[in-house]
Amino acid sequence: MLLGVTSVTELVVEPVVVVVVGMMTWMVEMMTWTVEFWTGVDEDDFDLYWDSAS
Repeated sequence: MLLGVTSVTELVVEPVVVVVVGMMTWMVEMMTWTVEFWTGVDEDDFDLYWDSAS
């Protein structure tokens, strides 16, 4: 009985975790892209900024 419950739980939980992580990653990518698009700043410029600031 317990084995059946465990396998069902895994079938439900694992795809949900994958989807949630995927959505979070996608949102971060979109936010990064939006900032780069509107400011004209890309990640290399950020690296240069932090190097010069430190």
